[in-house]
Amino acid sequence: MKRVIFLIHAVVVISAMPFIAKAQSQYKMVSAGAELMVPAHGNNGLYKTPGYGAGVAVSFPAGAYGSITGRASYLRLDKKKVEGFDNFFPVQAGYRFSPSGQNIYLHGEGGVILLSDRGGIKQTNFILTGGPGYMLPVANGFVDFSLKYSIEFFSGSTFGWTGVRVAYAFQFER
Repeated sequence: MKRVIFLIHAVVVISAMPFIAKAQSQYKMVSAGAELMVPAHGNNGLYKTPGYGAGVAVSFPAGAYGSITGRASYLRLDKKKVEGFDNFFPVQAGYRFSPSGQNIYLHGEGGVILLSDRGGIKQTNFILTGGPGYMLPVANGFVDFSLKYSIEFFSGSTFGWTGVRVAYAFQFER
C-alpha cells in the first residue's frame, strides 16, 4: 500500500509541473530519446549487458541557472542465466543546474521505479539518478547528451547502473 501511495504522489508531482511553471516567461523544454544502460553493481551476474530503452523528459525554468525536471522511461535488461528479461519503468522528478547558464549541466533526480517481467509488476522501488550533460544546439532544438549513474534501492540492497541518454529536445514558450 505504501508503494501505491508513493507512486500516486510521484505521478501527481510530475503532472503538476506545467502548472507550477505556468507563471514563468522563460523557455520550457520537452525531449525524447534513446537510453543505454550498463549494470555496475548489485547485478550478481543476472543480466546481460547492455540494457536499452527510451524515455521522455520535461524541464521548466527555476531561477537563472536551473530547471525543475520530470522524466519517464522504459528500460529492458535481458537475463543471462535464464530465458527472459526484466522491464524497468523509472518515473522521476528533480533539478538540472547549469553552472554557466549555458548548455553544460548537472542533474539529479529521485523517484520510483517499477520492475516487471512477463508476469506483471514485481516490485516498486526508490531510485536516485545523477550526472552531467550537454545540450548541443541544432536547427529548431537541441541534441541532449547525458551520462548518468542510477541506483535503485530494494529489500535492504541496491542495484546500480551507468546510463547514456541521447535525445532530441525542443523549446516552447508560454
